Amino acid sequence: MSDDPSRISAAHIMIDVVADPTCPWCHVGIASLKKAAPRAAAELGREVRVRFRPYQLNPDLPEDGIDRQAYYARKFPDETARAKMRETLIEAARAVGLDFDPSAPRQLPNSLKAHQLIRFGAVNGRQQETVDAIYRAFWEKLDDIGDTDVLIEIATEIGLDPEKARDAVTGTGQETRQEADAMRAAGVTGVPTFIVNEYAGFAGALPPDDLTAAILHAAAAKVADPH
Repeated sequence: MSDDPSRISAAHIMIDVVADPTCPWCHVGIASLKKAAPRAAAELGREVRVRFRPYQLNPDLPEDGIDRQAYYARKFPDETARAKMRETLIEAARAVGLDFDPSAPRQLPNSLKAHQLIRFGAVNGRQQETVDAIYRAFWEKLDDIGDTDVLIEIATEIGLDPEKARDAVTGTGQETRQEADAMRAAGVTGVPTFIVNEYAGFAGALPPDDLTAAILHAAAAKVADPH
């Protein structure tokens, strides 16, 4: 097996997770994948590897972000429907071992810097840890993950070099933007989206059993394809 964890080979299954840290369903979907991936690996008799791809639900937000409560009140003006969405999310989160209130964050940040830190974490072999820490910071600690200092604190806590992390977070973000744009151009319209072996994709924060089945189905589709 290649030492490069990003390289696809017959020895393993690669799952690309297209997600945005400001999306509560992504938090749920990633937690579900942690349960589904080992099950799929056992069924397939192959290692399952995961990569995270950037996607910005709101790429045009100002760097300082906006008031999240006001934003969702405008986007979903029916208060009863918003309450129902919140309860559905809480129930789905608890089913995968998460305990957070999706209505709790007060600020909706521009997620570009968070994605840049995730990219930096990947380069340094700590992508999953970086993703986990960022999602936990935003959804459970209610930190502003659009703030550079908050992100550097996260980087330091998980053992990344803080100065190098600062350089990564405060850079232009051009590569991250290009990758996010490429995901959108490839047809990703909602997150989380899961892409198996760069071939078969599906969207939604599925429960672990359903997510396992979807991974197995997508992996089989690649095997069956004559091309």
